[in-house]
Amino acid sequence: MFFRFTGVVVLAAAFSFGGASAASAAPNAVPASTVSPNWAGYAVQADSGQAFNFVTASWVEPAMAKPCGSPGTNPSLVTFSTGFDGFADGTQEHAGTALQCAFKPGTPPVFKETAWYETCVGTHCTTVRLFGDFPVQAGDHIIVAVAYANDSFTFVLHNTRTGQTFEATVANTFGATRSSVEAVADVPVPGGGAPLLDFGSITFANFGFHGTGNQEGHSDLVGITMSGPVSAVRAEPGDRHGNHFTVTWKARV
Repeated sequence: MFFRFTGVVVLAAAFSFGGASAASAAPNAVPASTVSPNWAGYAVQADSGQAFNFVTASWVEPAMAKPCGSPGTNPSLVTFSTGFDGFADGTQEHAGTALQCAFKPGTPPVFKETAWYETCVGTHCTTVRLFGDFPVQAGDHIIVAVAYANDSFTFVLHNTRTGQTFEATVANTFGATRSSVEAVADVPVPGGGAPLLDFGSITFANFGFHGTGNQEGHSDLVGITMSGPVSAVRAEPGDRHGNHFTVTWKARV
């Protein structure tokens, strides 16, 4: 349907994230909820002639519900992010965190966790994984903001446990329109075609955004349920409470 796809399928290639694909929804004709093969959360779409220039959200980094390598965990992955685009166009500019349980042939399963940021055009993404430059672990309170100014995107991540802040700026040389903002849990492979890591639940807090022109020039928040080839619901968002909402894991595939 829409949301992020990627050209990389093999989970052993750790944290190879994906790109965006075009959506069918049109401005001023956005449903209250929809289904995605790889996203679960909420999105907002700009009206015609409008654009967003700031989005932020925070969350407490969850732990795997079961140790990596135990039955039903390997391979699996999930990312959590906020940012622009991907809901209704062919680009994406997101930042967040990722958890992965995977292995290479002949080696035991390995759990990896990282913060990251990326820009995507179609299925081609430039993803920067931070690992030791911005360490994260379960229980960390992560704050992410993505801003647009002077034809560039600035990605900011802050970890309240370590006190560390990471910032990077990327020029918009790829024609991103900032037509949507979102906060989502994601399986970043083609069509969601990889097992979703069991993260239990995650609460996205302080999901906020603003844009150019008419500040009311956008849709209501659209709830996105992740549906898989086996399970009707792999992950789903709960009701919103102000600018907070919780996404709950339901099934691997």
